[in-house]
Amino acid sequence: MSELDAAIARVYGLEIETEPLLPPPDATPEAFLRAALEIGRAIGSRRSTPPVTAAWEPLPHRAGAPASAEERTRAVARSLAWAGARGVRWDGLDVRVDAAGGAAIHAARALAAGEEILVLPRHAMIVKADRDELAAWLPLEARDPSSPWRGYLDAVPPRFDELPVFHDAADLEALAGTAAHALAVEANRDIRASHARLPPDVRARVSLADFAWGRAVLASRGFHAPGSVEHAIALLPVVDFFNHRPGDTTWCFDPARGGFVISTERAFAAGEEIGFTYGDRSNAR
Repeated sequence: MSELDAAIARVYGLEIETEPLLPPPDATPEAFLRAALEIGRAIGSRRSTPPVTAAWEPLPHRAGAPASAEERTRAVARSLAWAGARGVRWDGLDVRVDAAGGAAIHAARALAAGEEILVLPRHAMIVKADRDELAAWLPLEARDPSSPWRGYLDAVPPRFDELPVFHDAADLEALAGTAAHALAVEANRDIRASHARLPPDVRARVSLADFAWGRAVLASRGFHAPGSVEHAIALLPVVDFFNHRPGDTTWCFDPARGGFVISTERAFAAGEEIGFTYGDRSNAR
């Protein structure tokens, strides 16, 4: 049973058994396609239990209203000043905030393919090996006025209303029976279980709402730490202002400079938005 099959089975209480429907390994591609269709029909026909949305409980938000566009604009400006002071360097880039408070990177001038546009030193990254430790650290650090990461954390959205784990049951009904719904339910359960496993002294200072915010930061902004052999999660200041779009830029980790280097893959006109790939993801993810 695949990971996704298992997630759907847990959510909807199904006994999904795909093995009998699969053709032998040497079967034709058409045979595997027919098997995939049969598996889809089997899942659909055996989903007899009611949608889990009836028992869905959204994760709580941290206190406070979403930041306005004006507040986000000021926070982004402070973040860029902080990043420049930390040694982050960029050329030909303009960070803009739209009316909804969303930040995006645009070309400040015409850019040629192959231009180096951003260098982020390792010491300007937030890197930790343990996801849940980092998720708990983030809200604690965010409320410390003397934090050396103040400039970065002030520009991180204070809420993530768009993520499914924070939506109510009525919203989630539209996804009932889909892989996207199963993934949302699994994420909700995992965040609650991970918060419950935090050391008691940490849990006393980090509420479920705080922790859910920290996990949302990592879900929307976390990367594998550049230059790390062992798995570690990194938050990359300035880089996380790029919206996801493949084919615009490429990156490398340059050990000589100890930095994460982003270059253009194609030419850009002045004012054009520049994307950065977050990796291959399915529509559900």
